[in-house]
Amino acid sequence: MAHTLIARQPILDARLRVFAYEILYREPESPDRAPRGTADAASFSVLVDLFTSVDLERFLGGHRAFLNLTRTALLRLAEHPVGVGRLVVEVLESVPADEGVQAAIRGLRREGLEVALDDFHLDGGHQALVPLADYIKVDIRALGPGELAEHMQALREAPARLVAEKVETQEEWERCRELGFDLFQGYFFARPETTRHHRIPTNRAQVLRLVARLQDPQVGLEELAELVSQDAALSYRLLRLINSAYAPEGEKVGTIQGAAALLGVEGLRAWGTWLALALLDDTPTELRVVTLARARMCAMLAPEAGMAEEQGFLVGLLSTLDALMDTTMGRALTPLPLVGEVRAALVHRAGPGGRLLDAVEAHEHGDWAFLERAGWDPERLAEAHVAATAWAEELKATV
Repeated sequence: MAHTLIARQPILDARLRVFAYEILYREPESPDRAPRGTADAASFSVLVDLFTSVDLERFLGGHRAFLNLTRTALLRLAEHPVGVGRLVVEVLESVPADEGVQAAIRGLRREGLEVALDDFHLDGGHQALVPLADYIKVDIRALGPGELAEHMQALREAPARLVAEKVETQEEWERCRELGFDLFQGYFFARPETTRHHRIPTNRAQVLRLVARLQDPQVGLEELAELVSQDAALSYRLLRLINSAYAPEGEKVGTIQGAAALLGVEGLRAWGTWLALALLDDTPTELRVVTLARARMCAMLAPEAGMAEEQGFLVGLLSTLDALMDTTMGRALTPLPLVGEVRAALVHRAGPGGRLLDAVEAHEHGDWAFLERAGWDPERLAEAHVAATAWAEELKATV
């Protein structure tokens, strides 16, 4: 798997809880490139590699994996099932709904695998597969408002969950939910609900004031520890984090001062900021996981972009601040005493930090072609993405 490019895209339910992830990837040594937000169809050998060479349990956080397969791989999987209980096989719109494919789908379902019809269209020739599907995915960007409503009306009685694909804004999510979709795929949850707010909501403003103090370069280690100690919820979460991820084996850290000694000033600044943002309980859990994974991935890749690891971590950590604060990025950053390089990266995508953040987000979307055009090594980013995502999934339970 060293040469397989892999990323994941969340599929959420109506309560914004993760239901599954679609695996985005490119096969080793393939000249093809997946367009933004999509994945190539997998060969059977890549499918086997995914389930034997990648720790999918950690990478997926225990959730299902949606994966596009070629027709040949679909037929072979029916003969040699892997991923039972975890894999959802996506049947591309280009795969003919012939007797062989229908028989393979029936066989997969008997073995305990689930099947999704990808990019379903009423005129696409997959109507014969509808009774066999567990999920039907509809690309909302390929249909006008009237066509989308027509599709939903036609699929209302289908024995499958309906998945809205390429949902990129809160407004689109609300519209799809009203139409009756069950699941939603895209990064709409990582964007502000509206950019028209002139005032940040009170609970968010309180957290932002705390973050501003944590990021103040004039505040030293002792004062940082005192600041954290004044918030019971923040103190509790920091001690949980320290004892699960940092404390020496067999030892227990029981005070914020002890945690500060272990983390140091920059570590306490970074983790205090993350945990303060995690106090916003009305934000989707997946947004916090994406934030933490981005921070870790940016830190891992920062030296290659010409940044210090600590600055890379901060750029990734604050990259979703607009969504967390439900306002524009510029407005969210106004009270924070950030160095110019970090602010430029977040607001204007400028400088080394902007280049780094663009690369990390492109990888999240499976845009391997962009990474190569921008001079990045996609394999290096894939390696960092898998490690950072698994790390974020493990830490999720501690906060």
